[in-house]
Amino acid sequence: MREARRCFATEGYDATPNRRIAESVGITTAAIYHYFASKADLYVATYAEVQETVFTTLERATSRHERFADRFSALLDALAEIDAEDPYLAGFVIGVASDLRRHPELTDAIREHRVRGRDYLLSLCRDAIVRGEVSPAVNESAMYDMLVVMLSGLTRFSYSVHDRERLLAVTEGLKQVVAGTILQPALR
Repeated sequence: MREARRCFATEGYDATPNRRIAESVGITTAAIYHYFASKADLYVATYAEVQETVFTTLERATSRHERFADRFSALLDALAEIDAEDPYLAGFVIGVASDLRRHPELTDAIREHRVRGRDYLLSLCRDAIVRGEVSPAVNESAMYDMLVVMLSGLTRFSYSVHDRERLLAVTEGLKQVVAGTILQPALR
């Protein structure tokens, strides 16, 4: 699965034949087909594993905190650690949007696995709204979309830059943005 994720991340769905994945791990293509009926099934299993890895880690990291700013901070720290352990995970996530545009049949196949991420982020938003941490001018949908934009951008940045120090600096900056401390007091 790790090698499939790496291949899909670096080459995309179209350019990744099962033969290449099999060769890179020292097995036959038939061995892959023993577990996965098609490349699409392997892709869906890879997507499901990524979702499980990411959101189990994020849920664990944020569960110890109540305030949104603290949860967001823990979430960013967890993402940075995930990236340090496997930078191809971010590459896979980035490639999913393009792969789905070219292969709409994959959209239906991964639909059930997308729910967890959406529900997780929505719960962070709802909790913050219920606790009164969010301006009344920002509704749940807008807050969710802002989180998606920030996290998508961070994921793209981390994969394209390949510089841990820069990633951590950006992560710290995003924490300050959410905490409302990035600007000097006179400029707020």
